[in-house]
Amino acid sequence: MKLLAMVVVAATTTAAAQSAVPTGARDISSDEGVVQGRVVDARTGRPVADASVDLQGLDRAWSVSTDGQGRYEIAAVDPGEYRMSARAPGYVPSQFGQRNASERGSTIDVSGGRLTTGINVRLEPAGTVNGAIVDERGEGLAAVEMELVADRYSPAGVIPVAVAFAQSEEQGAFKFTNVLPGDYYVRAYTSAIRPPGDRGQVYRASFFPGVSQVEFAQRVKLGAGEEAFGINFPLLSARTRRVEGTVSDSTGLAVGQTRVRVVGIGLNSTRAEYLVGVDARGRFEIRDVTPGPYMLNVTDPTPGRSSARWLSASREITVEDDVVDLELRASLGVRVEGRIVRDPDATQPLDPAAVRVEFERRIGATGFLAVSAPAVRAAGGLSVEIPGGLTFIRTEVPAQWTVKAIRLDGADLTDQEIDLGDGGRRQIEIVLTDRLTHVRGRAADKEGRPVANGSIVVFPDDPARWRESRRVVRETRSGRDGQFEFVALAPAEYLVVAVDALPSNAWMDPEVLNRLRPVATRFRLDEGEQRVISLTLSPTPDGLIPAY
Repeated sequence: MKLLAMVVVAATTTAAAQSAVPTGARDISSDEGVVQGRVVDARTGRPVADASVDLQGLDRAWSVSTDGQGRYEIAAVDPGEYRMSARAPGYVPSQFGQRNASERGSTIDVSGGRLTTGINVRLEPAGTVNGAIVDERGEGLAAVEMELVADRYSPAGVIPVAVAFAQSEEQGAFKFTNVLPGDYYVRAYTSAIRPPGDRGQVYRASFFPGVSQVEFAQRVKLGAGEEAFGINFPLLSARTRRVEGTVSDSTGLAVGQTRVRVVGIGLNSTRAEYLVGVDARGRFEIRDVTPGPYMLNVTDPTPGRSSARWLSASREITVEDDVVDLELRASLGVRVEGRIVRDPDATQPLDPAAVRVEFERRIGATGFLAVSAPAVRAAGGLSVEIPGGLTFIRTEVPAQWTVKAIRLDGADLTDQEIDLGDGGRRQIEIVLTDRLTHVRGRAADKEGRPVANGSIVVFPDDPARWRESRRVVRETRSGRDGQFEFVALAPAEYLVVAVDALPSNAWMDPEVLNRLRPVATRFRLDEGEQRVISLTLSPTPDGLIPAY
Protein backbone atom coordinates (compact mmCIF):
# COMPACT_ATOMS: atom_id res chain seq x y z
CA MET A 1 0.00 0.00 0.00
CA LYS A 2 1.62 3.10 -1.20
CA LEU A 3 1.44 6.12 1.00
CA LEU A 4 2.35 9.60 1.57
CA ALA A 5 4.91 11.69 3.16
CA MET A 6 3.96 15.19 4.19
CA VAL A 7 5.70 18.12 5.89
CA VAL A 8 3.95 20.84 7.85
CA VAL A 9 6.73 23.40 8.22
CA ALA A 10 7.91 25.91 5.58
CA ALA A 11 11.39 26.07 3.99
CA THR A 12 14.22 28.55 4.39
CA THR A 13 14.18 31.50 2.05
CA THR A 14 15.83 34.88 1.80
CA ALA A 15 13.64 37.81 0.84
CA ALA A 16 14.76 40.08 -1.94
CA ALA A 17 14.12 43.80 -1.76
CA GLN A 18 10.53 44.75 -2.49
CA SER A 19 9.88 47.91 -4.44
CA ALA A 20 7.01 49.49 -6.30
CA VAL A 21 8.38 51.27 -9.35
CA PRO A 22 6.81 53.62 -11.89
CA THR A 23 5.40 51.80 -14.87
CA GLY A 24 7.23 53.93 -17.45
CA ALA A 25 6.07 53.12 -20.97
CA ARG A 26 3.93 50.26 -19.74
CA ASP A 27 0.25 51.09 -19.43
CA ILE A 28 -1.18 49.77 -16.14
CA SER A 29 -4.69 50.63 -15.03
CA SER A 30 -4.84 52.88 -11.98
CA ASP A 31 -7.15 50.45 -10.18
CA GLU A 32 -4.87 47.41 -10.45
CA GLY A 33 -1.20 46.50 -9.98
CA VAL A 34 1.36 44.07 -11.42
CA VAL A 35 3.70 41.84 -9.36
CA GLN A 36 6.98 40.45 -10.75
CA GLY A 37 9.76 38.31 -9.37
CA ARG A 38 11.87 35.15 -9.65
CA VAL A 39 12.06 31.76 -7.97
CA VAL A 40 15.59 30.39 -7.53
CA ASP A 41 17.41 27.52 -5.85
CA ALA A 42 18.53 28.74 -2.40
CA ARG A 43 21.85 26.86 -2.63
CA THR A 44 22.97 27.55 -6.20
CA GLY A 45 20.97 30.63 -7.18
CA ARG A 46 19.88 28.90 -10.37
CA PRO A 47 16.37 29.60 -11.66
CA VAL A 48 13.60 27.11 -10.85
CA ALA A 49 11.43 26.63 -13.93
CA ASP A 50 7.76 25.59 -13.72
CA ALA A 51 7.53 26.52 -10.03
CA SER A 52 4.02 27.30 -8.81
CA VAL A 53 3.69 30.82 -7.41
CA ASP A 54 0.65 31.81 -5.32
CA LEU A 55 -0.38 35.35 -4.33
CA GLN A 56 -2.93 35.26 -1.51
CA GLY A 57 -5.06 38.13 -0.22
CA LEU A 58 -7.97 38.28 2.18
CA ASP A 59 -10.59 37.40 -0.42
CA ARG A 60 -8.68 36.83 -3.68
CA ALA A 61 -5.82 34.63 -4.88
CA TRP A 62 -3.75 34.25 -8.06
CA SER A 63 -1.60 31.31 -9.20
CA VAL A 64 1.00 31.32 -11.99
CA SER A 65 4.06 29.28 -13.04
CA THR A 66 7.63 30.44 -13.62
CA ASP A 67 9.26 30.41 -17.06
CA GLY A 68 12.60 28.82 -17.98
CA GLN A 69 14.47 31.65 -16.21
CA GLY A 70 12.45 31.28 -13.03
CA ARG A 71 10.56 34.51 -13.72
CA TYR A 72 6.87 35.12 -13.18
CA GLU A 73 4.38 37.98 -13.51
CA ILE A 74 0.91 38.40 -12.00
CA ALA A 75 -1.17 41.10 -13.64
CA ALA A 76 -4.53 42.72 -12.82
CA VAL A 77 -3.97 42.48 -9.05
CA ASP A 78 -6.36 44.47 -6.88
CA PRO A 79 -4.50 47.00 -4.70
CA GLY A 80 -4.00 45.71 -1.17
CA GLU A 81 -1.85 43.56 1.11
CA TYR A 82 -0.81 40.05 0.08
CA ARG A 83 1.43 37.11 0.91
CA MET A 84 3.46 35.22 -1.68
CA SER A 85 4.50 31.55 -1.65
CA ALA A 86 6.19 29.22 -4.13
CA ARG A 87 6.63 25.47 -4.49
CA ALA A 88 8.28 23.08 -6.95
CA PRO A 89 9.06 19.34 -7.12
CA GLY A 90 12.19 18.50 -5.13
CA TYR A 91 11.93 21.65 -2.99
CA VAL A 92 10.26 22.58 0.26
CA PRO A 93 7.48 25.21 -0.14
CA SER A 94 8.54 28.70 0.93
CA GLN A 95 7.18 32.21 1.36
CA PHE A 96 8.46 35.57 0.22
CA GLY A 97 10.37 37.27 3.02
CA GLN A 98 11.32 34.21 5.07
CA ARG A 99 14.85 34.23 6.43
CA ASN A 100 14.43 30.86 8.09
CA ALA A 101 12.00 28.01 7.72
CA SER A 102 9.97 28.61 10.83
CA GLU A 103 9.01 32.25 10.46
CA ARG A 104 6.17 33.84 8.54
CA GLY A 105 6.89 35.59 5.29
CA SER A 106 6.62 39.32 4.67
CA THR A 107 3.49 40.97 3.32
CA ILE A 108 3.46 42.67 -0.07
CA ASP A 109 1.74 46.01 -0.65
CA VAL A 110 0.35 46.23 -4.18
CA SER A 111 -0.52 49.74 -5.44
CA GLY A 112 -2.80 50.61 -8.32
CA GLY A 113 -1.11 51.71 -11.54
CA ARG A 114 2.31 50.49 -10.39
CA LEU A 115 4.70 47.61 -10.99
CA THR A 116 5.82 45.84 -7.79
CA THR A 117 9.12 44.09 -8.54
CA GLY A 118 11.74 42.09 -6.69
CA ILE A 119 9.25 39.67 -5.10
CA ASN A 120 11.76 36.82 -5.25
CA VAL A 121 11.53 33.48 -3.44
CA ARG A 122 14.44 31.14 -2.70
CA LEU A 123 13.48 27.47 -2.48
CA GLU A 124 15.43 25.13 -0.23
CA PRO A 125 16.12 21.67 -1.73
CA ALA A 126 14.03 19.03 0.03
CA GLY A 127 15.54 16.09 1.86
CA THR A 128 14.48 12.44 2.03
CA VAL A 129 14.54 9.87 4.84
CA ASN A 130 14.48 6.17 3.88
CA GLY A 131 14.31 3.09 6.06
CA ALA A 132 12.45 -0.04 7.02
CA ILE A 133 10.38 -1.09 10.04
CA VAL A 134 10.71 -4.76 10.99
CA ASP A 135 9.49 -7.11 13.70
CA GLU A 136 11.83 -8.52 16.34
CA ARG A 137 12.74 -11.39 13.99
CA GLY A 138 13.87 -8.94 11.31
CA GLU A 139 10.89 -9.41 8.97
CA GLY A 140 9.40 -6.30 7.36
CA LEU A 141 6.04 -4.96 8.56
CA ALA A 142 3.65 -3.21 6.18
CA ALA A 143 0.94 -0.66 7.08
CA VAL A 144 2.80 0.68 10.14
CA GLU A 145 2.26 4.39 10.84
CA MET A 146 5.53 6.35 10.66
CA GLU A 147 6.29 9.87 11.89
CA LEU A 148 9.18 12.30 11.86
CA VAL A 149 9.36 14.07 15.21
CA ALA A 150 11.12 17.38 15.88
CA ASP A 151 11.49 19.65 18.90
CA ARG A 152 9.17 22.64 18.73
CA TYR A 153 8.34 25.57 21.02
CA SER A 154 5.06 25.72 22.96
CA PRO A 155 3.61 27.46 26.04
CA ALA A 156 4.81 24.40 28.00
CA GLY A 157 8.39 24.81 26.74
CA VAL A 158 10.18 22.77 24.10
CA ILE A 159 8.30 19.56 23.28
CA PRO A 160 8.72 16.88 20.59
CA VAL A 161 6.02 17.15 17.89
CA ALA A 162 5.23 14.98 14.85
CA VAL A 163 5.90 17.10 11.73
CA ALA A 164 5.82 14.56 8.87
CA PHE A 165 3.94 11.32 8.24
CA ALA A 166 4.25 8.16 6.15
CA GLN A 167 3.21 4.49 6.21
CA SER A 168 5.39 1.45 5.64
CA GLU A 169 4.91 -0.60 2.48
CA GLU A 170 5.87 -4.14 1.56
CA GLN A 171 8.96 -5.47 3.36
CA GLY A 172 8.50 -2.62 5.86
CA ALA A 173 10.02 0.06 3.61
CA PHE A 174 9.09 3.67 4.35
CA LYS A 175 10.09 7.02 2.90
CA PHE A 176 9.63 10.64 3.95
CA THR A 177 9.97 13.18 1.14
CA ASN A 178 10.00 17.01 1.05
CA VAL A 179 11.79 17.10 4.42
CA LEU A 180 13.34 20.30 5.77
CA PRO A 181 16.94 20.35 7.02
CA GLY A 182 17.04 19.61 10.75
CA ASP A 183 17.25 17.01 13.49
CA TYR A 184 14.51 14.40 13.73
CA TYR A 185 13.39 11.35 15.66
CA VAL A 186 11.65 8.58 13.70
CA ARG A 187 8.59 7.06 15.39
CA ALA A 188 6.56 3.95 14.48
CA TYR A 189 3.29 2.67 15.92
CA THR A 190 0.26 0.55 15.08
CA SER A 191 -2.79 -0.83 16.84
CA ALA A 192 -4.00 -2.83 13.84
CA ILE A 193 -1.23 -5.47 13.79
CA ARG A 194 -0.46 -8.07 16.46
CA PRO A 195 2.89 -9.85 16.85
CA PRO A 196 2.82 -13.49 15.72
CA GLY A 197 2.55 -16.24 18.32
CA ASP A 198 1.59 -15.23 21.86
CA ARG A 199 -1.90 -13.66 21.94
CA GLY A 200 -0.96 -11.63 25.00
CA GLN A 201 1.57 -9.55 23.02
CA VAL A 202 1.03 -6.20 21.25
CA TYR A 203 3.20 -3.75 19.38
CA ARG A 204 4.05 -0.57 21.24
CA ALA A 205 5.26 2.80 19.98
CA SER A 206 8.94 2.53 19.02
CA PHE A 207 11.69 4.92 17.97
CA PHE A 208 14.86 4.62 15.91
CA PRO A 209 17.17 2.77 16.60
CA GLY A 210 14.80 0.48 18.55
CA VAL A 211 13.71 2.03 21.86
CA SER A 212 10.28 2.59 23.39
CA GLN A 213 10.75 6.16 24.66
CA VAL A 214 11.52 9.30 22.68
CA GLU A 215 13.85 10.39 25.50
CA PHE A 216 16.29 7.62 24.46
CA ALA A 217 15.84 7.86 20.69
CA GLN A 218 18.67 8.69 18.29
CA ARG A 219 18.31 11.79 16.14
CA VAL A 220 18.57 11.69 12.37
CA LYS A 221 20.46 14.76 11.10
CA LEU A 222 19.43 15.92 7.64
CA GLY A 223 21.00 18.68 5.58
CA ALA A 224 19.37 20.62 2.74
CA GLY A 225 18.68 18.28 -0.17
CA GLU A 226 20.28 15.31 1.60
CA GLU A 227 18.94 11.77 1.52
CA ALA A 228 19.24 9.64 4.66
CA PHE A 229 19.36 5.86 4.18
CA GLY A 230 19.38 2.88 6.49
CA ILE A 231 16.94 4.13 9.11
CA ASN A 232 15.98 0.54 9.94
CA PHE A 233 14.67 -0.49 13.34
CA PRO A 234 12.31 -2.96 15.02
CA LEU A 235 8.75 -2.29 16.16
CA LEU A 236 8.97 -3.49 19.75
CA SER A 237 6.43 -5.84 21.26
CA ALA A 238 5.27 -6.07 24.87
CA ARG A 239 2.87 -8.09 26.96
CA THR A 240 -0.48 -6.43 27.62
CA ARG A 241 -1.22 -5.36 31.18
CA ARG A 242 -4.15 -4.96 33.52
CA VAL A 243 -5.37 -1.74 35.19
CA GLU A 244 -7.80 -1.97 38.09
CA GLY A 245 -8.94 0.34 40.84
CA THR A 246 -11.81 2.12 42.51
CA VAL A 247 -13.73 5.34 41.98
CA SER A 248 -14.84 7.40 44.97
CA ASP A 249 -16.15 10.91 45.54
CA SER A 250 -14.36 13.70 47.38
CA THR A 251 -15.55 12.28 50.73
CA GLY A 252 -14.19 8.79 50.00
CA LEU A 253 -17.55 7.12 49.31
CA ALA A 254 -17.63 4.67 46.40
CA VAL A 255 -19.08 6.00 43.14
CA GLY A 256 -20.79 3.29 41.10
CA GLN A 257 -22.58 3.14 37.75
CA THR A 258 -20.02 5.38 36.08
CA ARG A 259 -17.42 4.79 33.41
CA VAL A 260 -13.64 5.15 33.31
CA ARG A 261 -12.08 6.33 30.06
CA VAL A 262 -8.36 5.62 29.60
CA VAL A 263 -6.66 7.43 26.69
CA GLY A 264 -3.06 7.10 25.51
CA ILE A 265 -1.18 10.40 25.65
CA GLY A 266 2.13 11.59 24.30
CA LEU A 267 4.52 10.21 21.72
CA ASN A 268 5.43 7.20 23.85
CA SER A 269 1.86 5.84 23.58
CA THR A 270 0.10 4.06 20.73
CA ARG A 271 -2.88 6.41 21.25
CA ALA A 272 -4.98 3.47 22.39
CA GLU A 273 -8.28 4.16 24.17
CA TYR A 274 -10.29 2.03 26.60
CA LEU A 275 -13.74 2.59 28.13
CA VAL A 276 -15.07 0.38 30.93
CA GLY A 277 -17.97 0.50 33.36
CA VAL A 278 -17.67 0.88 37.11
CA ASP A 279 -19.71 -1.52 39.25
CA ALA A 280 -21.97 -0.61 42.19
CA ARG A 281 -19.03 -0.90 44.60
CA GLY A 282 -17.00 1.62 42.61
CA ARG A 283 -14.60 -0.99 41.17
CA PHE A 284 -13.32 -1.22 37.58
CA GLU A 285 -10.89 -3.40 35.64
CA ILE A 286 -9.34 -2.97 32.19
CA ARG A 287 -7.55 -5.89 30.53
CA ASP A 288 -5.23 -6.10 27.53
CA VAL A 289 -3.80 -2.59 27.98
CA THR A 290 -0.86 -1.72 25.71
CA PRO A 291 2.07 -0.43 27.82
CA GLY A 292 2.61 3.32 27.75
CA PRO A 293 1.43 6.61 29.32
CA TYR A 294 -2.31 7.27 29.77
CA MET A 295 -4.80 9.83 31.04
CA LEU A 296 -7.76 8.62 33.11
CA ASN A 297 -11.13 10.36 33.32
CA VAL A 298 -14.36 9.41 35.04
CA THR A 299 -17.66 10.17 33.28
CA ASP A 300 -21.31 9.80 34.23
CA PRO A 301 -23.14 7.72 31.59
CA THR A 302 -26.68 8.55 32.71
CA PRO A 303 -28.73 9.04 29.48
CA GLY A 304 -30.21 12.48 28.94
CA ARG A 305 -28.11 14.20 31.56
CA SER A 306 -25.74 17.03 30.74
CA SER A 307 -23.81 16.65 34.00
CA ALA A 308 -20.53 14.77 34.19
CA ARG A 309 -18.23 13.51 36.91
CA TRP A 310 -14.57 14.26 36.20
CA LEU A 311 -11.39 13.67 38.15
CA SER A 312 -10.94 16.59 40.51
CA ALA A 313 -7.24 16.47 39.65
CA SER A 314 -6.40 14.93 36.28
CA ARG A 315 -4.72 11.56 36.75
CA GLU A 316 -1.89 10.38 34.55
CA ILE A 317 -0.42 6.90 34.82
CA THR A 318 2.31 4.95 33.04
CA VAL A 319 1.54 1.30 32.42
CA GLU A 320 4.58 -0.98 32.26
CA ASP A 321 3.42 -3.64 34.74
CA ASP A 322 -0.07 -4.39 36.04
CA VAL A 323 -1.56 -1.37 37.83
CA VAL A 324 -3.68 -2.40 40.81
CA ASP A 325 -5.36 -0.63 43.73
CA LEU A 326 -5.59 2.61 41.75
CA GLU A 327 -7.75 5.20 43.50
CA LEU A 328 -9.65 7.75 41.43
CA ARG A 329 -11.33 10.62 43.26
CA ALA A 330 -14.19 12.01 41.16
CA SER A 331 -15.89 15.36 41.62
CA LEU A 332 -19.33 16.47 40.47
CA GLY A 333 -19.67 18.89 37.60
CA VAL A 334 -20.18 22.56 38.41
CA ARG A 335 -23.16 24.54 37.09
CA VAL A 336 -21.96 27.96 35.87
CA GLU A 337 -24.63 30.57 35.23
CA GLY A 338 -24.27 34.20 34.36
CA ARG A 339 -24.35 36.82 31.66
CA ILE A 340 -22.39 38.81 29.12
CA VAL A 341 -22.70 42.54 29.78
CA ARG A 342 -21.64 45.73 28.04
CA ASP A 343 -19.35 48.11 29.89
CA PRO A 344 -21.33 51.31 30.73
CA ASP A 345 -18.52 53.40 29.19
CA ALA A 346 -18.70 51.58 25.83
CA THR A 347 -19.73 53.67 22.84
CA GLN A 348 -21.27 50.97 20.58
CA PRO A 349 -24.19 48.59 20.95
CA LEU A 350 -23.23 44.97 21.80
CA ASP A 351 -24.86 41.78 20.54
CA PRO A 352 -24.20 39.24 23.36
CA ALA A 353 -25.28 36.37 21.10
CA ALA A 354 -22.12 36.97 19.01
CA VAL A 355 -19.91 36.06 22.00
CA ARG A 356 -18.51 32.53 22.45
CA VAL A 357 -17.33 31.26 25.84
CA GLU A 358 -15.07 28.27 26.45
CA PHE A 359 -13.94 26.73 29.73
CA GLU A 360 -10.46 25.23 29.45
CA ARG A 361 -9.05 22.83 32.02
CA ARG A 362 -5.38 21.92 31.85
CA ILE A 363 -4.63 18.19 31.64
CA GLY A 364 -1.07 17.17 32.41
CA ALA A 365 1.90 19.16 31.09
CA THR A 366 0.72 19.95 27.57
CA GLY A 367 -2.92 18.92 27.12
CA PHE A 368 -6.21 20.54 28.01
CA LEU A 369 -9.91 19.77 28.09
CA ALA A 370 -12.11 22.48 26.57
CA VAL A 371 -15.86 22.67 27.14
CA SER A 372 -17.78 25.21 25.07
CA ALA A 373 -20.77 26.89 26.63
CA PRO A 374 -24.07 26.74 24.71
CA ALA A 375 -24.85 29.76 22.57
CA VAL A 376 -25.20 32.92 24.60
CA ARG A 377 -28.80 34.14 24.63
CA ALA A 378 -29.68 37.46 23.05
CA ALA A 379 -30.17 38.95 26.49
CA GLY A 380 -26.63 37.87 27.42
CA GLY A 381 -27.49 34.92 29.65
CA LEU A 382 -25.50 31.67 29.65
CA SER A 383 -25.73 28.39 31.58
CA VAL A 384 -23.44 25.37 31.33
CA GLU A 385 -22.34 22.39 33.42
CA ILE A 386 -18.60 21.75 33.28
CA PRO A 387 -15.93 19.81 35.17
CA GLY A 388 -14.85 21.35 38.47
CA GLY A 389 -11.33 22.22 39.50
CA LEU A 390 -8.85 24.69 38.01
CA THR A 391 -10.23 26.24 34.82
CA PHE A 392 -9.30 29.06 32.46
CA ILE A 393 -12.09 30.99 30.75
CA ARG A 394 -11.53 31.98 27.12
CA THR A 395 -13.82 34.17 25.04
CA GLU A 396 -14.32 34.90 21.37
CA VAL A 397 -15.78 38.37 20.98
CA PRO A 398 -16.94 40.50 18.02
CA ALA A 399 -14.49 42.80 16.23
CA GLN A 400 -13.80 46.06 18.07
CA TRP A 401 -14.59 44.48 21.43
CA THR A 402 -12.46 42.97 24.18
CA VAL A 403 -12.91 41.52 27.66
CA LYS A 404 -12.69 44.11 30.41
CA ALA A 405 -13.40 41.85 33.37
CA ILE A 406 -14.41 38.31 34.34
CA ARG A 407 -16.07 38.12 37.73
CA LEU A 408 -16.85 34.85 39.49
CA ASP A 409 -19.22 35.18 42.44
CA GLY A 410 -18.35 38.89 42.47
CA ALA A 411 -14.55 38.47 42.56
CA ASP A 412 -12.52 39.86 39.63
CA LEU A 413 -10.55 36.92 38.21
CA THR A 414 -9.73 38.29 34.77
CA ASP A 415 -6.95 36.37 32.97
CA GLN A 416 -6.53 34.03 35.92
CA GLU A 417 -6.93 30.29 36.34
CA ILE A 418 -10.06 29.84 38.44
CA ASP A 419 -10.80 27.06 40.93
CA LEU A 420 -14.45 26.18 40.34
CA GLY A 421 -14.49 23.68 43.18
CA ASP A 422 -16.52 20.45 43.44
CA GLY A 423 -20.24 20.53 42.59
CA GLY A 424 -22.61 23.39 43.29
CA ARG A 425 -23.36 26.54 41.30
CA ARG A 426 -21.18 29.51 40.43
CA GLN A 427 -22.19 32.93 39.12
CA ILE A 428 -20.16 34.51 36.34
CA GLU A 429 -20.21 37.97 34.76
CA ILE A 430 -18.15 38.76 31.65
CA VAL A 431 -17.86 42.49 30.92
CA LEU A 432 -16.95 43.62 27.39
CA THR A 433 -15.66 47.01 26.34
CA ASP A 434 -14.96 48.73 23.02
CA ARG A 435 -12.29 50.91 24.63
CA LEU A 436 -9.41 49.02 23.01
CA THR A 437 -5.75 49.60 23.72
CA HIS A 438 -3.52 50.32 20.75
CA VAL A 439 0.27 50.05 20.67
CA ARG A 440 2.15 51.08 17.54
CA GLY A 441 5.76 51.73 16.91
CA ARG A 442 8.84 51.37 14.74
CA ALA A 443 11.74 48.94 14.93
CA ALA A 444 15.13 50.15 13.70
CA ASP A 445 18.73 48.95 13.81
CA LYS A 446 21.51 50.80 15.65
CA GLU A 447 22.00 53.08 12.65
CA GLY A 448 18.32 54.03 12.67
CA ARG A 449 17.42 52.07 9.54
CA PRO A 450 13.99 50.39 9.61
CA VAL A 451 13.95 46.66 10.35
CA ALA A 452 11.63 44.82 7.96
CA ASN A 453 10.00 41.55 9.08
CA GLY A 454 11.56 41.73 12.53
CA SER A 455 9.97 39.73 15.33
CA ILE A 456 8.25 42.04 17.86
CA VAL A 457 7.27 40.33 21.13
CA VAL A 458 5.18 41.91 23.90
CA PHE A 459 4.57 40.22 27.25
CA PRO A 460 3.62 41.17 30.83
CA ASP A 461 6.21 42.18 33.36
CA ASP A 462 4.66 39.58 35.69
CA PRO A 463 5.96 36.08 34.71
CA ALA A 464 2.96 34.46 36.40
CA ARG A 465 0.82 35.67 33.48
CA TRP A 466 3.03 34.36 30.68
CA ARG A 467 1.27 31.00 30.29
CA GLU A 468 -2.31 32.05 30.78
CA SER A 469 -3.56 34.34 28.04
CA ARG A 470 -2.96 35.35 24.45
CA ARG A 471 -4.55 38.66 25.49
CA VAL A 472 -1.27 39.61 27.14
CA VAL A 473 1.47 37.66 25.29
CA ARG A 474 1.72 38.42 21.56
CA GLU A 475 4.12 38.39 18.64
CA THR A 476 3.94 40.27 15.35
CA ARG A 477 6.27 41.16 12.49
CA SER A 478 7.38 44.63 11.46
CA GLY A 479 6.51 45.91 8.01
CA ARG A 480 8.87 47.11 5.29
CA ASP A 481 9.14 50.47 7.03
CA GLY A 482 9.74 48.87 10.45
CA GLN A 483 6.23 49.70 11.64
CA PHE A 484 4.31 47.34 13.95
CA GLU A 485 1.15 47.41 16.05
CA PHE A 486 -0.77 45.49 18.73
CA VAL A 487 -4.49 46.01 19.24
CA ALA A 488 -6.62 45.05 22.27
CA LEU A 489 -3.88 44.07 24.71
CA ALA A 490 -5.26 43.82 28.21
CA PRO A 491 -4.23 46.66 30.56
CA ALA A 492 -1.00 45.71 32.39
CA GLU A 493 2.68 46.49 32.89
CA TYR A 494 4.42 45.25 29.73
CA LEU A 495 7.80 44.50 28.19
CA VAL A 496 8.32 44.74 24.43
CA VAL A 497 11.37 43.76 22.36
CA ALA A 498 12.41 43.60 18.70
CA VAL A 499 14.75 40.86 17.47
CA ASP A 500 15.81 39.87 13.98
CA ALA A 501 13.98 36.52 13.95
CA LEU A 502 12.66 33.86 16.33
CA PRO A 503 11.84 30.23 15.55
CA SER A 504 8.14 29.52 15.15
CA ASN A 505 6.19 29.87 18.43
CA ALA A 506 9.36 30.54 20.44
CA TRP A 507 7.65 33.63 21.86
CA MET A 508 5.18 31.31 23.66
CA ASP A 509 7.92 29.61 25.68
CA PRO A 510 8.37 31.21 29.14
CA GLU A 511 12.09 30.39 29.05
CA VAL A 512 12.52 32.37 25.82
CA LEU A 513 10.57 35.30 27.31
CA ASN A 514 12.86 35.18 30.32
CA ARG A 515 15.88 35.48 28.02
CA LEU A 516 14.32 38.42 26.15
CA ARG A 517 13.47 40.25 29.37
CA PRO A 518 16.86 42.00 29.99
CA VAL A 519 16.80 43.74 26.57
CA ALA A 520 13.09 44.62 26.53
CA THR A 521 11.52 48.07 26.85
CA ARG A 522 9.09 48.56 29.73
CA PHE A 523 5.78 50.44 29.46
CA ARG A 524 2.39 50.69 31.17
CA LEU A 525 -0.88 50.25 29.27
CA ASP A 526 -4.22 51.36 30.70
CA GLU A 527 -7.73 50.74 29.36
CA GLY A 528 -8.31 52.41 26.00
CA GLU A 529 -4.79 53.88 25.99
CA GLN A 530 -2.78 54.43 22.81
CA ARG A 531 1.01 54.15 22.89
CA VAL A 532 3.78 54.86 20.40
CA ILE A 533 7.06 53.05 21.08
CA SER A 534 10.39 53.14 19.23
CA LEU A 535 12.50 50.00 19.47
CA THR A 536 16.15 49.32 18.64
CA LEU A 537 16.84 45.83 17.32
CA SER A 538 18.26 43.44 19.93
CA PRO A 539 20.23 40.26 19.16
CA THR A 540 18.29 37.00 18.97
CA PRO A 541 19.17 34.88 22.03
CA ASP A 542 21.79 32.20 21.41
CA GLY A 543 21.06 28.52 21.78
CA LEU A 544 17.49 28.48 20.47
CA ILE A 545 16.27 25.49 18.49
CA PRO A 546 17.64 25.80 14.94
CA ALA A 547 15.22 27.64 12.69
CA TYR A 548 14.79 24.79 10.20
